[in-house]
Amino acid sequence: MSGARLQGLNVLVTRPGHQCGPLCAMLESEGATPVQFPVLAIEPVADSEALTAQFDALPEQQLVIFTSPNAVNACMDIMRRQGRDWPQGPEVAAIGRATADALAAAGVPVAVCPEGPYTSEGLLAHPRLHQVSGQRILLIRGEGGRQLLTDTLRERGAEVGLLEVYRRIRPEADPAPLLERWDRGGLDVVVVTSLEGLDNLIALVGPDGREALLGTGLVTVSGRVATAARVRGFQGGIVVAPEASDGGLIEGLVRWREQQDNRGGAMSDEETTRKPEQGDPDATAAEETSSADSQAPESSADADATSQGAPPPASAQADRDDVRAERAQRLATAALVLLVVLAVLAVGAAWWLHERMQGLEAGQRGLVTQQQYEELRDSAVSRAERLAGRVDNLAAEHESHQQTLADTREAMQQVRDRQGRVDERMERLEELAAAHRDDWIHSEVDYLYSLARQRLDLRADPAGALAALKIADELLAELGGTGLDARQELREFINAILEVRPVQTDALAGRLRALTTDAAQLPLQERTPRLEPEPLGRQPDADLSTVAGWQQASSRAWEQFRASLSSLVVVRREGAPAELMTPDEEWFLRQNLRLELQAARLALLEQQPEVYRVSLAQAREWMQQYYNLEDDGVRAALAELEALTEETIRPELPSLPADWTAGGEGR
Repeated sequence: MSGARLQGLNVLVTRPGHQCGPLCAMLESEGATPVQFPVLAIEPVADSEALTAQFDALPEQQLVIFTSPNAVNACMDIMRRQGRDWPQGPEVAAIGRATADALAAAGVPVAVCPEGPYTSEGLLAHPRLHQVSGQRILLIRGEGGRQLLTDTLRERGAEVGLLEVYRRIRPEADPAPLLERWDRGGLDVVVVTSLEGLDNLIALVGPDGREALLGTGLVTVSGRVATAARVRGFQGGIVVAPEASDGGLIEGLVRWREQQDNRGGAMSDEETTRKPEQGDPDATAAEETSSADSQAPESSADADATSQGAPPPASAQADRDDVRAERAQRLATAALVLLVVLAVLAVGAAWWLHERMQGLEAGQRGLVTQQQYEELRDSAVSRAERLAGRVDNLAAEHESHQQTLADTREAMQQVRDRQGRVDERMERLEELAAAHRDDWIHSEVDYLYSLARQRLDLRADPAGALAALKIADELLAELGGTGLDARQELREFINAILEVRPVQTDALAGRLRALTTDAAQLPLQERTPRLEPEPLGRQPDADLSTVAGWQQASSRAWEQFRASLSSLVVVRREGAPAELMTPDEEWFLRQNLRLELQAARLALLEQQPEVYRVSLAQAREWMQQYYNLEDDGVRAALAELEALTEETIRPELPSLPADWTAGGEGR
């Protein structure tokens, strides 16, 4: 059951107070007991002219990077305070999933977020941050953050700005409850998510709780913090969580617990199988007992021999005297050797003691002050942090490269699979083509033949029909003897088309164009002026009171009647020239002639013989009726019209049989 993975575990949570809630709830759901002890407090920065100017320049940035959820919350609070909305221009990058979630909750779209690890190294490994030369990038973070992002992006050629929207401070806290819990064994592991939080925790517990803290397990979110914890002396087991989210910390605590369980089992097995070593009191006692047991028989034998009480024989006594003398000599020799050895050991001990004193004096001279020790320690910690950062960066880049390589391999495999399927289909097509090759050629030849018929009948295009028949002949040639009869018939069709006299369309169109241009300059016939009746002059009225007045009035009325009749009836001589045309009538005549010639040219291009001849006939009629036939240009134009009328613009094309097929009966 997932709720029992951390059952009975006491976890010290050091996150800021407003961020502890979700993690503590998850710990309780897993069976652990969370103990809250915030070691950091978040405080927003105050408004200033510099801060306002930085927010004014926000739309000009090409990429904005948020380094934590606290940066998101503080930035949005400031923008609300200043009455601003998030601009639409810049891309937004989040250092991790929790930061991306905070941005999404604020309504800001996230374009860049690493798959992991959720650190500066992981973000720098993202492809979007590889090519940033010349780009304006803004980091939104808290005061005193890491410089890795800033330095690396500047090395890559970017113009990097910093917008610090909050500061981290060490809160006032009473460590007494923690010390009491440690005394009762009530704290197993501590969760620390930043290097600053780690240092604040050590400072808050003070010297009284330092030993207990260093013996407590530690779960963090980066190798950088883990390295710093090792340098500071943590010995309770250190685990780096897979990610910086609450779920990642839970997984880190589960791994820490499994690590401790495995370590406990390994120590128990070692204790049960350990052998006595040199210097072990138990081993020494056993050796002494064995030695004493091995000497016991010799002592018993001597005791038995002495206890008989019988006087030994003389030879035996002599032998014993010799033995005693020899033993005494050996003892003297041994004593001498022992004295020499003791002397040598004494000299060696004196030399060793002298060297030891010299070493102690040199060590005493090499001792540093406490301040120098602190400086050396800080320097070592800083170097270790930089090395850890580089290792994390390399690990993130390696992971990114591995993922890219895996994606590439997967894509290559997909391409290979698709290529395999294409090859299979091509093989099947080749098999089908080989099996039905003759049928396919016959079908192609029939199609080309029908296409040639369409070009001849509908388009009057002998060139297109000839090209189609030639391709059909080449296909039939591939059949060899089986296509010989069809090829012979096709050759007859081809020869019939070759005998067609081609129409010189371009030359005829050029002649019509030249004639149209010349017609605009040809002279018209001379016309007689129109005879208009002259109006009678105004005469005084006749006096009707006298006979002479009546005669004058009658004469005047007769003259007016005759003038009226002359305006209604015009008597002309037969064959007289037409009346003189007005300039407008002359212009319309020339334009109509030009349009008829252009219509004939269009009919030529579209191969419409009827329209072609009608247009030329109308043009010839107008020219004969209205143009000066005595002019050489007019006569030449009429002759050209006659010649053009006799030209054939659509040749007589052969008719191809409609029922012909390449695979007909008998073939």
